[in-house]
Amino acid sequence: MISRTLLWISLFSGAAFASEYTLITSSSSMKEKTTSHLGSIWKLFSHSYLLENNIKTSPYLCTGNNPDERFCCEKGKSIDAPLALAKSCGPFYEQTMKNISASDWNRFWKDKGVTYAWMTKEKMKDHREVPVSEILSVLDTMKSFPAHKELLHDLAGVWLRGTLQDSFPALGLAWFSKTWTWGSEKKKKFIGGVAGWSRSGESFWVKGQGTSRELILSVGKEISEKLPNSGLSGTKVKVNFFTRYPIASVTRLPSGEKVSSGNLSGSYRVHFSSGTTVDIQSSGELTLINQKITGVFDRDDYVARVLEREGTAHDGEASRALAILIRTYLVDHARTADGIFEIDDTSSLQRVSATPPTPLALKTAEFSAGLILEGKTNGHNGKIWKEMKAQASRGKNFLAILRSMAPKTKLSYLRDGRSSSCDRLANVENYLRRSVTKWHRELVRYPGYEEVSKVEVCKMNYPKPYSDLKANRIYLHFDDSEESRTTLAHEYLHLSFKNHPNTTDEQFIETLARKISGVKYE
Repeated sequence: MISRTLLWISLFSGAAFASEYTLITSSSSMKEKTTSHLGSIWKLFSHSYLLENNIKTSPYLCTGNNPDERFCCEKGKSIDAPLALAKSCGPFYEQTMKNISASDWNRFWKDKGVTYAWMTKEKMKDHREVPVSEILSVLDTMKSFPAHKELLHDLAGVWLRGTLQDSFPALGLAWFSKTWTWGSEKKKKFIGGVAGWSRSGESFWVKGQGTSRELILSVGKEISEKLPNSGLSGTKVKVNFFTRYPIASVTRLPSGEKVSSGNLSGSYRVHFSSGTTVDIQSSGELTLINQKITGVFDRDDYVARVLEREGTAHDGEASRALAILIRTYLVDHARTADGIFEIDDTSSLQRVSATPPTPLALKTAEFSAGLILEGKTNGHNGKIWKEMKAQASRGKNFLAILRSMAPKTKLSYLRDGRSSSCDRLANVENYLRRSVTKWHRELVRYPGYEEVSKVEVCKMNYPKPYSDLKANRIYLHFDDSEESRTTLAHEYLHLSFKNHPNTTDEQFIETLARKISGVKYE
């Protein structure tokens, strides 16, 4: 049972300083007695307000005249909302708040059931002393906001490129929070901390000696271990097992009783038509229908299963790097149906263990929960895995390994769930319809091609375009560039070959997309 945290004191040998800290969760008993300066937590509330009201903000231009711009950008450069939250750029939020009327702000929070006096626009200041119980209550309320997942996406930037990026290599994506620091710059005496949500969704608040950065560098690991992080879930993944190996029968172990169909729970032996067998285990996540086995898993359960088939969970930083490559490969190559990823278990894609992953494999996957590489990657194979292990043995952490293996990429947080709604792009749909007429003569030469007469093209800002095979929808950001036109052709081909194995052959799809769209390889 995880303790609900009274006071945790850490004395780390070799740390920059000994840190005494207080960690309070929404279920802690001591929260009623604790007060604290609000600090930069007001920026978290401001950012949530912007997202919930779909307010488009202007970037803040750094002029060099405001000393607080050191948390924002260099003179002459600008910063947008997500990066401002990650880096705790006060001038951006001060500029933005000026354009929000006090009546609109106060009405919004009142309608959400938040009526604390300090939450009015006029009183929300860094120096405001407020009850921690009320901060946690607001955080609990925010979990039900429609744009909360978008807020978590932006908070991931605190680790990736913001105030906690120094701690990221050691802690991974440990929680979602806004950092805060309060104190005297002149006397160099600070208290700092974080406030937000654990990965399992519980609201929490931390305060300790030093700036927030110093505190987390010193005791971040201990804080992470005290937070309730069980129950993490992401987009579901459906796996079609043994797609290239016809199944003759499935028997229950140890009885040898033949199983005809239904959910599998227990130990089984799969007998293939080739005469070989494999033993599997299931707790109900696997299903046998018509001699085909499928499984539905949480995304990081899937990552952990692939990790134990394609590599191991015992190689530290190399295993962490591989987990991110596996998740990236899933996003790049999976089909989408009924709002979940769908992918085959095959050596041409990723091999998936039909047995539950070990706790270490699951912990390794959850360390980078939701993180993918955005940009061009070469996937992973035995040679790449061997090189990653070699780099890890030389002391490189997972970030350095990924930079070496995929230098033209950057880490990005994957928004949970793929959209079921569609903001249709009529002009792109018209362009696609005209293009399909031109492409048809070429495409009918390929086995499995079926013309899709009605395709909806949906606007999105997601880092990876995708196609929903069941709804005949394509989700992408389209800017009429050569790359966008090729991407549109690529996703259309996934739809038009959806009933043929070619739909999972990314090299075939990409080569054909470039051919019909007239884009040549460099």
